[in-house]
Amino acid sequence: MIQGTTPEELGVALSGDAYKQILMLGNRHRQEQVRLFYWRPSEGKLRYSAIIDPAIPIPLTEELIESGNVAFTDGYLMRILSGVPKGAGIGMVHNHFSPNWQGLSRDDDTTESQHLAPVATAATGLPLLGITLGSDGFLSARLWIMDKGTIKRREVDTVRVIGERFMVFPYPNKAPKMGGNRDRRIATTTVWGEAKQALLESYRVGIVGLGSVGSMIAESLARMGVRDFVLIDRDRIESRNLDRTIGSTHMDAKLKRRKTSIAARGIRRAATGSKPTIRQIARWVQEDAALEALLDCDFVFSCVDRHLPRYVLDHLAFSHLIPVINGGIAIEVPTVSKPSLDVSWQAHLVTPGRACMGCLEAYRYSLLGLERAGMVDDPKYIAGASEVAAAYKSSENVFCFSMSCAAHETMQFLAYSLDAPSICQTEPKMYMGETGNVFRAPARPCGDCGPDCLVKAYEAKALSLNQLLK
Repeated sequence: MIQGTTPEELGVALSGDAYKQILMLGNRHRQEQVRLFYWRPSEGKLRYSAIIDPAIPIPLTEELIESGNVAFTDGYLMRILSGVPKGAGIGMVHNHFSPNWQGLSRDDDTTESQHLAPVATAATGLPLLGITLGSDGFLSARLWIMDKGTIKRREVDTVRVIGERFMVFPYPNKAPKMGGNRDRRIATTTVWGEAKQALLESYRVGIVGLGSVGSMIAESLARMGVRDFVLIDRDRIESRNLDRTIGSTHMDAKLKRRKTSIAARGIRRAATGSKPTIRQIARWVQEDAALEALLDCDFVFSCVDRHLPRYVLDHLAFSHLIPVINGGIAIEVPTVSKPSLDVSWQAHLVTPGRACMGCLEAYRYSLLGLERAGMVDDPKYIAGASEVAAAYKSSENVFCFSMSCAAHETMQFLAYSLDAPSICQTEPKMYMGETGNVFRAPARPCGDCGPDCLVKAYEAKALSLNQLLK
């Protein structure tokens, strides 16, 4: 709970659909509008985020009092209070007719702090979330936090919109700035300019899986100037990993060093920006400590080869609104019955408004329970289950295949995070070895993966991992 505590960071996240509904407030010429809505807390190690429910209740005509300024009736408030979902808080958004970050007028401050915040806090146990829409679409936000019986305002550091486009609206003194050693990134910065380079350097990026693909992504981001990393992998390096894990050495394999440690070492050596911040989590992604760290991230790379971790990261993308870039490689080595080598890989961005990994068949629901129970690591069970064995049989890889997959995941990240579609179209990409072509992989509409589709069940619900895995 945030009441009486002081998180290091405060954030707000909303889907593209919710943002479109908020933008409609500015459609009335010189007439302010207001909406009440619901939000749910998402608590990381450092960041406390408010995840806005995508369905924003529309007030009835008689529930608003319009006279240039706008107010709402007790009836509107009572209707919202009577429908608060379990575990949700209440928020209010209104619009101004000037651009950029917006402060509060005396009337606005009184409405939020004295009239609405005490009621919302008493009814939900959560702070009131206040948002102001600028004339240019900029969102300014604050939380009214109960501290020792007094309600205090704390400005939100960043508001993020996750949909077809990624947008970030920072508090003025949190605006992105380029770090030192600029001469080391001249070529990179020239491509998209200092403003977007500063934005890139402001992101905290999680990488789950530091093997062949993840290790390359880590070094690539460090060379481009990213300086805040969360690295998650439980495994240690082995001799069999040395032909495809960048930065690893024979001594690492001999000492069985953790993959996170090797990746962190590579990031420090390759970093072109200021001294990087690196958190190493030697846990499975489905463990609480790993998920808590990922909830602090702006973006997460999925570089795993199991079904359960991808399911968990799907949940992260849709429930907590943290964009996930997923990739994978499949190799069919020559056999007597099929003498040709068959290589394929895919890379895709997972956010609201796009297909989930279930719809893209990046995991199979039937294998989630087996992985959670540890059955797929039991040789006796695998030996007696041919269909399951087939799903896990491929451990082959080659360095160049990993490079290709890592490159396309990184380009999808850059195109989305910098709002630069000319770098790479963010539709799912697939390379088919039999034809040698890269094309947009056909994605079924979300929901076609079955009744458990994450878009239907989890979007903006900020569910805990325990709720997800029930």
